[in-house]
Amino acid sequence: MANQGYMLLDAGFIKEAEEIAKKAVQMDNPHENVYSLLARLAELQKEQDLKWDEIVNSSKSRQKFIRNYTNAYYLKTDKTFEGDWLTESGINISIDIKDKKLESSWKEPTGGLSNDLYLAKLSGLITNSSFKGQYKKTKEGGEGHSFLGLSLNADFECLGYLSDDDKTISLVAEDAEKKFKMLLTRNP
Repeated sequence: MANQGYMLLDAGFIKEAEEIAKKAVQMDNPHENVYSLLARLAELQKEQDLKWDEIVNSSKSRQKFIRNYTNAYYLKTDKTFEGDWLTESGINISIDIKDKKLESSWKEPTGGLSNDLYLAKLSGLITNSSFKGQYKKTKEGGEGHSFLGLSLNADFECLGYLSDDDKTISLVAEDAEKKFKMLLTRNP
């Protein structure tokens, strides 16, 4: 029964594996693998609960962002994106607006032991206190690959909004799977 439970578990039939394990435990002198199966089922349930919590929290955060973005898009304001801003890593950037078009570029370190730099660009259209455009980050002077061969360059559509207090710009990737968030704070 333990072997059958493990086969069901490996095939993704968690509830069925649990039912078999519970029946096996009630029998006289169950095999020790039944208890291992129950322990594995408990670990798997814990992993799934953590993953679910992560998904729920991420969804709530994205929902809040979209709500604030929508308000910024439709509500007229006299606030401006233009000016000097700081990235979360303390890099000073300047944002220029011409005919409701936002343009900004800056350099930032690649991180780690490298002295290489990335050129980051943010460009797009302003509607009231909202922004829709493109975020692009490319390694200066070459390919943006890490030691492991993963591409570190970025190029995607993003959304943003200016906070009610005119002190922060929140940005996220339009595609939620990109997991991109950036917060800019006004440089006094």
